[in-house]
Amino acid sequence: MISVWKEYFIRKVAADKKGSMLILSLMFGAVIVVFSAAYLGSVAMEARLTEKSHRNNLAIHLAESGAEEAIWEIKYGGGDFLSGDGWTGTNPKIKTASLTTASGENLGQYTVSVTDPTSSTVIIEATGTALYGTSTLAESRTVEVTVNQPSSATFTMAAFAEVDVTMASNACTDSFDSSNGPYDRKNNSGSDGDVGTNSTSDGAVALSSNADIAGDAFVGVGGDVSTGISTESNATISGTESVLAEAVEIPAITGPTGLPIKGNITYDDDNNHTISTSGEYVNLAVDGNTSVTLDGNVVLYVTNAFTLDSNSELIVMSGSDVEIYVDGSIYFSSNTAVNNLTQDPSRLKIYGTDSLTDNGDDAGIRFHSNTDIYATIVARNSTVHLDSNAEVFGAVMAQSILLDSNTCVHYDTVLGEGSSSGSEGSVSSWQEK
Repeated sequence: MISVWKEYFIRKVAADKKGSMLILSLMFGAVIVVFSAAYLGSVAMEARLTEKSHRNNLAIHLAESGAEEAIWEIKYGGGDFLSGDGWTGTNPKIKTASLTTASGENLGQYTVSVTDPTSSTVIIEATGTALYGTSTLAESRTVEVTVNQPSSATFTMAAFAEVDVTMASNACTDSFDSSNGPYDRKNNSGSDGDVGTNSTSDGAVALSSNADIAGDAFVGVGGDVSTGISTESNATISGTESVLAEAVEIPAITGPTGLPIKGNITYDDDNNHTISTSGEYVNLAVDGNTSVTLDGNVVLYVTNAFTLDSNSELIVMSGSDVEIYVDGSIYFSSNTAVNNLTQDPSRLKIYGTDSLTDNGDDAGIRFHSNTDIYATIVARNSTVHLDSNAEVFGAVMAQSILLDSNTCVHYDTVLGEGSSSGSEGSVSSWQEK
């Protein structure tokens, strides 16, 4: 009897163990299923996020591609935005283009608009849209780019004024070719230092004793050279005296927009300082015996006064292109040196905006005695006044030009081969909207 119960007990325990194992197995399986589902859900979510991130990155690349195409049109395409290249509209100019793989899969597109393409400040807005295969879902991102274009002025003369050019005793103009190196009176100088004006008034081009134009002299359309050009004793014009066939347009200049705000800056510690980024200033001043180096493609916009004190220096590094726009006044004291490192006038462009005007009898732009400047200068609403012994290497266009005794403008003939390094714009801001 005992053996029977023992056998029964053993069988019951064995059966219970099998039941427990089955329950444990089922529970373990359920846990595996739950964790597997969570893991697979996490993997799926990560895959979706990865795909979204990929499409998001593709969208910004598409947007930047559109912006780059617009910039290329401005800098190298002549700013034509031709319909044959897919551009439509007048202002803004608009283009939409798609990006496909080698197998023909459409990855997305960009739409770019260019507002005021011929102005000094061009706004580019480009939106990139990245597709999810054949789905209607898409990721979009937009960038806005501001491009500042320099003046479209073509410098064909050493000194050209809307109203008058006055040359005091021993003032002069001549020329040189910067592709052959810096100006050198013996080895790199010529007689293309033309002077002209749109005015037909008496004495619109006036030369005092011993003043010399190594080149031609022009008065405005319909003028009379016998009255429009006046010369005192020993003043000379080596070329011809002529009437312009058509008026010369001195371009309107407006200050660039979108530059980082710098405020009032004065460099006054007799040291060298470097500016390598563009910016908008209220006043920008360099005190005596202090120098500022401009390094890179830099645009400076000064809404009030730009001043260099005596013995200061403005250095433009080799390979740099610098544009300076000023609304208020430009005043360089005696013995200042500007762009004397490269001695290449095309590397520095100084623009008096249309807001820059004379203050009574004081010229809006004045370069004091013994100042050397390698630059092109445009200021259609202001006088440019060179005090005694000051020299400009490059070209000047202004409302009026006054050359005091022993001053000289040395025209760089390279500037006449095209615009004043003219159509290429510079990017002043690039940001995602």
